[in-house]
Amino acid sequence: MKKKIIFLLFLISGMYLGFSQTPGINYQAVILDPNAQELPGANAESNILPNSPLVVRFTITDENGNDDYQESHQTSTDAYGMINLLIGQGNPITSNTFNDIIWSGLSKTLKVEIDFSGNGNFIVLAEQPLTYMPQPENLDTILAIEENQVAIQSNTDAIALNTANNTGSVTVHNDVSNAGSGAIITNSERSAISANTTAVSDNANAIATNTTNISNNASAIATNASDISANTTAIGTANTNIANNTTNISTNATLITTNASDISANTTAISTANTNIANNTSAIANNATDISNNSTLIATNASDISANATDIANNTTSINANTTAISAANTNIANNTSAIADNVTAISNNSTLIATNASDISTNATDIANNTTSINANTTAISTANTNIANNTSAIADNVTAISNNSTLIATNASDISTNATDIANNTTSINANTTAISTANTNIANNTSAIADNVT
Repeated sequence: MKKKIIFLLFLISGMYLGFSQTPGINYQAVILDPNAQELPGANAESNILPNSPLVVRFTITDENGNDDYQESHQTSTDAYGMINLLIGQGNPITSNTFNDIIWSGLSKTLKVEIDFSGNGNFIVLAEQPLTYMPQPENLDTILAIEENQVAIQSNTDAIALNTANNTGSVTVHNDVSNAGSGAIITNSERSAISANTTAVSDNANAIATNTTNISNNASAIATNASDISANTTAIGTANTNIANNTTNISTNATLITTNASDISANTTAISTANTNIANNTSAIANNATDISNNSTLIATNASDISANATDIANNTTSINANTTAISAANTNIANNTSAIADNVTAISNNSTLIATNASDISTNATDIANNTTSINANTTAISTANTNIANNTSAIADNVTAISNNSTLIATNASDISTNATDIANNTTSINANTTAISTANTNIANNTSAIADNVT
C-alpha cells in the first residue's frame, strides 16, 4: 500500500496574557489520514482522519534556535478530522512554564510535531515564525503604577510643606550673634536647613523623573491599547477565515466521499460485467467450426485491439495526471492555508479528469462492442488474431501473451479489467463455438456494454 502523509493546517495565533484571561495561543488544524485507502487499481489518498487519538508536541524557540518552551497534548480528532488546542495549557516538557517566555520583540519560531502511534515517534509537521505581540498591563504593573502615584503625591506634599516653612527673609548669624534684624539661627539649624534644601532639590528631581516615567507609561499604555485593538481585529478576521476554511474542508471531504462511493459503484458494475463475460466464455467455447477463414476481419480485429490499447494508455495517463493533481493540491494545502483556492481549482481539474476518464471508459466500452462484433463476424480467427497482435501475426501462442499483456494494462485503469483480459485469453484457448452460441454471446456482450455505459453516466 502506498503511504503518504499530507496535513491540511490552519494556524491562528492570538496572545492572551492579561491577568484575567487564560494565557495561550489558539491552534486549529485538520489532520489527514497518513494511510491511503485501497481501491482497485489506484489508492485514494488524503482522506480526513476522524475520531482518532494522537499526540501533538509544540516547541517555541528563540532567535538563536534555543528552546524557550516545550509541551505536549494528548488529544483526538473530531468527526471532521479537526483538532483545536491552546498552546500554553498542555503538559510542559521543559522545566519552565508558558508564562516564563520573554516576548522581547525578537523573532521566535513555533515547531509542531505529531505522533500517530503514541509511542514517541514524532513527525515534524511545520516550523514557522511567531509574530511578536506586546503584553497588556497585568496586575503587578497596575499596582506598581498606583504605588508610584502615591509616592509622587507624598513628595509633592512634602515639598509644599518645606516651601511654606522656609518662606520669608532669614538672616543667618553665629550662635552668639545678635546683630541686625530678623531671626537668629544656630549652626545646627543652619545644617538642618541645608539638608532640607538638598532634600527639596532631590524631591524636585524625583518628581521630574516620575513625571517623565508617567508620560512614558501613558504613551506605552496607549500603544498597548492600540496594539490590542489591532490584534483583536486580526484575531476576529482570522477566526472568520478559519470558519470559512472549515466549511470548505467539510465540503471537500463530502466531495471526496462521494467520489469514493462512485468509484466503488463503478468497481461493482465492472465486476458484474466481468461475470457476464465469464458466462459468455462458455458460449464462445462451443464455436470452433466457423473461426478459420477470414483474414480481413482478423486485421480489423487487430486494429480494434490496437485502438483499445491506445485508449487504455490514454486512460492510464489521465488517471496518473488526476493522482498527481490531487497530490499537488493536498501538498499545497498542507504548506500554505492560503492555497485552499488552489485546492478548489485542483478539485475542479479532478472533476474534469474524472469526466475524461469516464469518456475513455465509454470509448473502451465501444471498442469492446466493436471487438465483440468482430468476434461475431468471425471469431474463428481469434487465435490467429491474438497471434498477429503479439507477434505481428506469427503465432497463436504469442497472441495469447499479447492479450494477457492487454489485461495488465486494463488492470492499471483501476477497474479490474485484468479479469476481462484473462477471460479473453481463456476464450482464445477454447474457440469451438457454433454460430448460434456466438449470437447469444453477442446479446450478452451488448447488455454488458449498456451496463458499462450506464456506469459511466
